[in-house]
Amino acid sequence: MKTKLFFILVSSLLICSCGGNQAEDNTDKNRIDSLPPIDSITSSTTKNFFYSLPSPLAMAAVYKTSKLKYNEALINPADRVSKYSQQRSMALNMGVYNADMAYTLVNDQTQMSLKYIEAVKILSDGLKMSSVFDTENYLKRFRDNVNSIDSLKKISAELKGEADLFLYDNQRQNTALFIFVGVWTESMYIATQSIK
Repeated sequence: MKTKLFFILVSSLLICSCGGNQAEDNTDKNRIDSLPPIDSITSSTTKNFFYSLPSPLAMAAVYKTSKLKYNEALINPADRVSKYSQQRSMALNMGVYNADMAYTLVNDQTQMSLKYIEAVKILSDGLKMSSVFDTENYLKRFRDNVNSIDSLKKISAELKGEADLFLYDNQRQNTALFIFVGVWTESMYIATQSIK
């Protein structure tokens, strides 16, 4: 089962890395601060990519079906949310926290997932996306259904769809790309560390 998960992850990584420029061997280029500003990424860069993004829940479900054990030490603590104050780091960590929320949800850690949706809400406010949560009162619904894992998964999926639509309608595909990079990176980290 671990071999199967490893093959899926490696294949996904290879597919996503095809066609990119070779990275320079410079440690400063790997820091969050050295990434291009959110506003510098053009819509044409993200246009074809935007609709093909897998949800954090779909990515986390792979771990569950592969029988990888839940390990709380692998996720970014939700109480670090106040450390992210720049647009770039907020978008990246919104993705990280979405991945962590999905990971906790698929492993039936509903109280922990509540902390992560609250962190996502704080970051979405910082990214001027408050209306995404307010439209269907997602945070209240999440709290009210904390004992129903199926309801929480449904609410999480609806919230992702609402956020995607908001970002697309407001021509903020670049922000969506940074969020997805956070989801992807955290998901790959959890997967590779779980395999160890």
